[in-house]
Amino acid sequence: MTSIAALIISSSLGALVPPNSPGPPLFARHIEQVQGTPVQPTDPVGKTMTAAKLLFSDIGGFYKMKYDFTDTKRSQFAFVRQEVYAYNSLSVQEAYALVYEDKTAPDGEVLLKLFQKSFGIGGLVLEAPSDKQVFWRIRFRIEIPTNSTPERVKTYISLVVGTADATEKELGAEDKL
Repeated sequence: MTSIAALIISSSLGALVPPNSPGPPLFARHIEQVQGTPVQPTDPVGKTMTAAKLLFSDIGGFYKMKYDFTDTKRSQFAFVRQEVYAYNSLSVQEAYALVYEDKTAPDGEVLLKLFQKSFGIGGLVLEAPSDKQVFWRIRFRIEIPTNSTPERVKTYISLVVGTADATEKELGAEDKL
């Protein structure tokens, strides 16, 4: 059994792994993804979105597209980050949609309800206000492999907007995202 002290020491080095673990630590890979920089100047998912005939606008660092749900008469915006990140041999671009956006922080009950949810693919991110934007945000996000086919990119983006909209509805929020 690994001691707590050993885990704390390992985590201070940038990875949460027991001593003598085989292979690279998964937590360190996550840190690299969050704090990483683009690994290539190209934008393969953007090119694939064009090939898929998706309608989107370039809003400086991101692509933005609007999805309308005919069955619920709701809509949702999807965003695709233009930067490309690498995880070993896998190159990806982030796609996300907003679940919550407000100038006030979400209360503890909302956070508890949302962050106890489990998703088969993707996950939620809490984003505090910053120099670049003034809102508290909760985003549902996934990573799209840059070698995805046009149909697969459509599937990923549909998954993002559908999951974000369903989660927003769960909160009882009006359709404002």
